[in-house]
Amino acid sequence: MNLAKPVKFGVMHDGKTIDIMGALLPEKTGKHDTWKAEFTVRRPGIYTFFMEPVPYWESSEDCFIVHYTKVVVAAFGDDEGWVNQ
Repeated sequence: MNLAKPVKFGVMHDGKTIDIMGALLPEKTGKHDTWKAEFTVRRPGIYTFFMEPVPYWESSEDCFIVHYTKVVVAAFGDDEGWVNQ
């Protein structure tokens, strides 16, 4: 499945949200359109990366679907409190 450019892409750290949409670069994975980004972690802590994709039509369910995505990264061994992210 091709991935259109997301609506939102960011990272939450230390109570702040950082918009990193500008870091997204188009890429191909096999024959599919995808996106990649680089982000440098400078301090220990919990970083929650999130993406809101463009909704897509799923005809078998007769509705639009959005799969919100997140990944939690415990940087530099600081893994306290990530469960609440």
